[in-house]
Amino acid sequence: VLTTLAHHIDEVWLREAYRRTRKDGAVGVDGVTAAQYEADLEANLASLLERFKSGRYRAPAVRRVHIPKPGKAKKTRPIGIPTLEDKVLQRAVLMVLEPLYEQGFLDCSHGFRPGRSAHQALEALWQKITAMGGRLRLSCPVTGLEHDGARVSKVRFQELGQDESVSVDAVLNTAPLNSLVRWLAPAAPAPVLEAAEGLDHVAILFVYLEVDRPRVSPDHWIYLPERHLRVHRVSEFKNFSDTTAPGTSTAVCCEITCRVGDATWSLGNEEAAEVAIGDLERCGLLERGEARLLDIARTPRAYPIYDLDYRPRLETLRAHVKGIDNLETTGRQGLFRYNNMDHSILMGRHAARRIDRSTSQQAPELHAGYMG
Repeated sequence: VLTTLAHHIDEVWLREAYRRTRKDGAVGVDGVTAAQYEADLEANLASLLERFKSGRYRAPAVRRVHIPKPGKAKKTRPIGIPTLEDKVLQRAVLMVLEPLYEQGFLDCSHGFRPGRSAHQALEALWQKITAMGGRLRLSCPVTGLEHDGARVSKVRFQELGQDESVSVDAVLNTAPLNSLVRWLAPAAPAPVLEAAEGLDHVAILFVYLEVDRPRVSPDHWIYLPERHLRVHRVSEFKNFSDTTAPGTSTAVCCEITCRVGDATWSLGNEEAAEVAIGDLERCGLLERGEARLLDIARTPRAYPIYDLDYRPRLETLRAHVKGIDNLETTGRQGLFRYNNMDHSILMGRHAARRIDRSTSQQAPELHAGYMG
């Protein structure tokens, strides 16, 4: 019986684990930086190995830091920062366990695996659908959902400027809930359409910058709650994976909240870059002249607005949609919920179970109220 893998971890293994550990992260409770640890690296790694092998090693406390929550000036989110030495040992253990667990993963699993990404998951989904005789239609705006009050029978859409339609057994919607209600034909009752008009979103202008340095920050995200800054969050992709940018440069995404059609939403490329670069220079993240524009993007419905009247409006829309048996709506937009990717994945699984009636009768509906 295999009871331990510790014998695989030796001096050479720890040295490689140290090489793979990021050196620019924030310090833990001991205050030791990578430069300080590296000043006597061999002795420090030898000491770590001896404590680990003898069972005397105890992981130090994690330093707790509170960072602002976006859009919530007085609320913070706690994050934990381990010591550098603990990160090295964690990396060494990961290097032992990862190849073993990789053998047990299904090929369809893409989450948090080396060399796998969300883009590959979408590619695999496309291949599976087409292999089963299905078809993906992209950039085809929906114009209507034909129904008889109990079931949707047909979806109308435009493809290459032409009106098209397809008969359906079931519909899974992730478009905004108020858009879904407007597509229904026959039209929803006036109170339902009025409720749809009352739900609103905050939009985001994304400004992508290339920066002439290996990293801007050790953090995945940086929140900028100051009122004098228009950028409210910065993401650095290299901190998620080193494969996303060359070693000598990095890329960041600056998010600027706005409303569709306002002055920020309508900024040109160079104007948007000037706003983003200026904010990052003012808060000390960039130096003048080291950043340039890569691209910009816009999303009109990023954050649902929870005003004082949203809840009864939302309940009205959801009650009407639930009355159509083969229509499922889910996800951040489809449920008007401010949730994260992990929530959205779970919502998709619950929706699939409900569509497959034979499975859903046996599967527990965990958190069904939240998941839709």
